[in-house]
Formats: sequence, C-alpha cells, structure tokens
Amino acid sequence: WQLGQHRIEGDKRQLYEHDIRVPLIVRGPGVAAGKTIDATILNIDIAPTICEIVMFESPINMDGTSFLSLFTHPKQPWRDDFLVS
Repeated sequence: WQLGQHRIEGDKRQLYEHDIRVPLIVRGPGVAAGKTIDATILNIDIAPTICEIVMFESPINMDGTSFLSLFTHPKQPWRDDFLVS
C-alpha cells in the first residue's frame, strides 16, 4: 500500500517496483530449504504449477507456465520480462 509515498494515499494500483514485485515462498517435497531462485514468477504461473503438482493437465486456455521445473533446473531459460498495465 502507498501510505503517502509518491503523494498517493492508501492505494496499490501503481506501477512502482515496490508495488509489483512481491516475494513468493514455496515449501514442500523436493524444495530445498533456504534456496533462492532468481526467476520472474507471475500470479498466472501459480495455477499451472498447482495443476502439475496434482498431476492434472492444465486447460489449453490457461495462461501462465508451471515453475515446478525451476526447482530442479534453476538455470533453464525463463521469461525475461512481462507487461504490467
């Protein structure tokens, strides 16, 4: 929330870095404790990841990409940018 920063009161719909970048913490089997992966994960990637975990095929019209493989291959090619509007 903006609490006076940038002369904005009580709002979080701005495109400042501290508004659009939030930490994602994952815990579970196959996830090493204390490991940090420097990849850009978006909210739309969470549903496909859950589908892969429960072995359910993601619908063809579902946006996003499962990030489960990043835990075993963190250096694989991944998105470099994204559009925020």
